[in-house]
Amino acid sequence: MYENSLKIILGISNAIDHTPNLGLVDPQSTHPFDLLPLEIWLEVLQYVNKPLKLLEINKKFLEIFAPELIPRNIQGAMVFSSLEKVRKTDLFFLKYGPDCYKEDLNGYFYYMREKSSNEYEYEIIDFDVSDWYRAIYSSIVPAHYITKTSSFLKLKLNVLDNEKSIMKRFYKDCNFKLDIVFLDEKASKDFMGLKSSVVQNLTSKKSNKKLFNQFKVTTGEMLCHHYEFDDYRISHRMPYRAAIAEYRHPYGNTFPEISYYYELMPLSRLVYFVKGRKRDSFEYLKSSKELYDLHPLLEEEEIKGLGEMSDLSLFIRDDPAVRKRASNFYMNHNVNAHSTHVTRREFCNKNDILRMINTFAKVSILNPNSSESSMVFFGVNKRELKKVPAVYNSENSMTKMDIVVLNSVGLKTSKEEDI
Repeated sequence: MYENSLKIILGISNAIDHTPNLGLVDPQSTHPFDLLPLEIWLEVLQYVNKPLKLLEINKKFLEIFAPELIPRNIQGAMVFSSLEKVRKTDLFFLKYGPDCYKEDLNGYFYYMREKSSNEYEYEIIDFDVSDWYRAIYSSIVPAHYITKTSSFLKLKLNVLDNEKSIMKRFYKDCNFKLDIVFLDEKASKDFMGLKSSVVQNLTSKKSNKKLFNQFKVTTGEMLCHHYEFDDYRISHRMPYRAAIAEYRHPYGNTFPEISYYYELMPLSRLVYFVKGRKRDSFEYLKSSKELYDLHPLLEEEEIKGLGEMSDLSLFIRDDPAVRKRASNFYMNHNVNAHSTHVTRREFCNKNDILRMINTFAKVSILNPNSSESSMVFFGVNKRELKKVPAVYNSENSMTKMDIVVLNSVGLKTSKEEDI
């Protein structure tokens, strides 16, 4: 039914374009909106499966439907990482083979990936987060939240940076709420460090301070669960070579296919943060202390603390309820890590990322017409392998995140303004 609606619209448009003029109407004024009023076309719009196709019919459809179809608020995440981890796992695979048995493993693909990665420094990543407990794959990402960095890249290249684009003017008043995530320490330092980083350049210019407010914080430690095949234990993977024919690990596509594991943890946390509407709290910030008090991305147990004096550490052996809490906390991290999927990746260089961030800064936080925009940068401050008493004193990757929030000055500073 939806496709038929689009065909009917196309048919009407083509019929009007090719109907001979009998002198009854001015040919310059003949268009679909003379045949049917706008209200009817907007109603028909509800039954079109791919409504954006309407913008391609003719200029009149573009003028009428673009304001209806292009969202005024665009929210999503851009994800970047250096290629250090990818190169490391690819080289390990090419030298020693896979970590576990997997059918149809294309070794030539990883050979070519490792070869091409030498020409680049970074990669952009599309991701998704699924419901681990459902038998059929089901994304939990909110429909309005874009997790394809490649989609933002296409918007930049085809529209925002394209002076000939007729679509560009429809985005000039949009509000962008963008989360920019750097998965590893190298990328975080290069783009969020104190010297010559894109964040430093944005926040150091006096003229910019009139356009947005800045809040920054370093979070407390968060647990980033990993298992024995992660890069911290790359030497420990060798004993499995002998049993490779029989060994089938349920997460066998992690290495070398995805390359990332514990690095993906902030992405699943960010999606839950957005889904729970906690990301909206950033709009009301008045100080960096308020940002810290929100404990962004941290879970309740981490806010309480996971050290030797935490209640999980003190009572884990004596209290069954506490043991269950510790077990659930630990297993949830395991599940969340495996629920985050890299769906697409594209290699790039530092300047590509800089240009991309700067382009979206210009149309959002640096744009006076975009008064309710924000850019939030997430980077790894410190990641280390250490024993965590609260989770059976086992070694785990613990991570602190640097978070920088840049809010347009037009954003509300109190929830009362919503009333």
